Amino acid sequence: MRPRTLFMLLLTAVVVHFVADLRAQTKPNYSGEWTMVLDKSDFGPMPAPSAVIRTVTHTEPDIKVVTKQTTDQGETTTTLALSTDEKPHTNTVQGNQMTSVAKWDGSAITVKGTLSMQGVDITIDERWELSDAGKTLTITRKFATPDGDAATKIVYTKTK
Repeated sequence: MRPRTLFMLLLTAVVVHFVADLRAQTKPNYSGEWTMVLDKSDFGPMPAPSAVIRTVTHTEPDIKVVTKQTTDQGETTTTLALSTDEKPHTNTVQGNQMTSVAKWDGSAITVKGTLSMQGVDITIDERWELSDAGKTLTITRKFATPDGDAATKIVYTKTK
């Protein structure tokens, strides 16, 4: 094989590998207005809300989440600040302090948090995953409490 042909083959292989690496490093943007799909969600032992709208503003690494939830007791709004660089954030959730750390796990975002309620710490582990070309957001959540563990899966569809 001629040196020029060999050089071109090697260069092509390097470029293809570089482009593949760039695609693998691309992280999705979770921004949008997301509406809960009740019949695809599973709240386990907890009562299901009648409606949830989650507005996510994602400007890497910062994430702002505003969640409006409607239950039999009325409507609540919670605002959370997170960042995927594993920087701890402390937020107030229904009058209680919650410290969370978010990070990337491939194209998913994981969030580990501790919510302090009435002197009891509740550990919350979340995993956010996009599917259906970015039109579906699934959040699986595991709770660990002194009284036992629980898990939920909330499926959202992108409305804006």
